[in-house]
Formats: sequence, C-alpha cells, structure tokens
Amino acid sequence: MIVQPIVYRGRRVAVATQTSYLLSTELEARPRDDPERLFVQFMCLHAADVLSGAASGPYSDERAREYARACLVPPGVVDGDVELAARELRVPAAELAVRRRPAAA
Repeated sequence: MIVQPIVYRGRRVAVATQTSYLLSTELEARPRDDPERLFVQFMCLHAADVLSGAASGPYSDERAREYARACLVPPGVVDGDVELAARELRVPAAELAVRRRPAAA
C-alpha cells in the first residue's frame, strides 16, 4: 500500500491511500465544515485519484490545491470581496486569492 503525505501551508496535515485518508489530529478535531479541513479533504481525494490511476501523476501538493480550488470555488466567484466569498464557500481565503490572480502568460 502506498501512502501519500499531504502538506498544506508548510505542515503535514494528512495522509492518503487509494481508498482512504487520515487527517491530522488538529484537523480531525475541527468541525466538519471548517474551511481548511474541507480543503485538505479535497486534496486527499486528488491524491487518491493519482494513486489509483484515475488522475495523471505524479502527485504534488500544488496540483492537489489546484484540484481542491477547482472543486470548491465556482468560476467568477472571486471577483468581489474575497473574505466574504471565503466565508460563504467555506474555503480558506488564501486559496480564493490564488484563484483571483491572473494566469501567467
């Protein structure tokens, strides 16, 4: 069994396999609708997809973050107040700010 560590904001927050994941004690203790917990869970889903071959690899935390943002943030929603949108979507505000940046040419 391959175990993929998940790192978010400089710290290991979870591990994922093809079929499951385990959150850090800190994230597991948070409410289910906690923005960071939810975001990391989507990162774990991406890792599971890579490990199972459902998504192309190799796994990277940056690609997992892109996946989580794509799943959680509807297009166009970051055109207004980032903090308000983050609260409404239950997504870390820093991740909305990333979606707001123009793509590199």
